[in-house]
Amino acid sequence: MRTITYQSLLSKFTSLRGVDALLDHEKVDFSNSLNHRIKQIWVKHKWPDLTVVVEKTLQVIDNETVKAEKAVRIDNADNLYDVFGVFDTNPYEQRVAERYEYTLIDGHLILPKGTRARSVFVVGSKVPD
Repeated sequence: MRTITYQSLLSKFTSLRGVDALLDHEKVDFSNSLNHRIKQIWVKHKWPDLTVVVEKTLQVIDNETVKAEKAVRIDNADNLYDVFGVFDTNPYEQRVAERYEYTLIDGHLILPKGTRARSVFVVGSKVPD
């Protein structure tokens, strides 16, 4: 991975603006914008080191908030923070993995009634430390 210094980015930004130097408030705006974009990349990108695959067995859920025939409970005990996708097989081990539609309701991952699978592989981000 290539590394770029802050000063290098600032110099390129300054030259693109067609000026020799930025005013103080422009430097602050540039820094805030850069920090915001880096935070978005960090949160949204599916980093391999921060991705987890969890196999879950589908079950009937019947409680006061959720009633579903094909569902699983998703919680931090599985080290899952955000769900990227639900598949019939592990998509990192199989060339062909069917992706399932799902709905998240109150910590439960609910699949459509017609789903034939007994278990699913949930791909998501790990719980932050």
